[in-house]
Amino acid sequence: MKKFFVLNASSREDVPGDIYIYKYLDKLILGTEPIDVENEEFFAFDTEGRKIDLFVINPPDKLEYVAAKIEENPTHKDVVFRLLKFYLTLISEDGRFGVQQENIDAAKELEEIVALIPEKLISEY
Repeated sequence: MKKFFVLNASSREDVPGDIYIYKYLDKLILGTEPIDVENEEFFAFDTEGRKIDLFVINPPDKLEYVAAKIEENPTHKDVVFRLLKFYLTLISEDGRFGVQQENIDAAKELEEIVALIPEKLISEY
């Protein structure tokens, strides 16, 4: 299965907001503002269903920065499935990315929905 990292910009982890998909966890972290993490405006997961706890480190005399801890066991598969299904449904309406709604509707497992994510939607930056 392809492994990516999903950032949900929302006030609740299970409610879709703006969704971003990253190829690398460090890029997700670098693209996240500490103030937004402190305000609990971002929730992160990997595509295996693990929640990624984002937190801010504020060392004395240095800039604060975001860090992350990935949960050991994937306990959020259902949340990640729903977020990605919502996201893919939105982009399928556009028609530019080759994602078909019938394929989204047919996906019943997280692995199936992850397989539908077009490579060009996965940020490397």
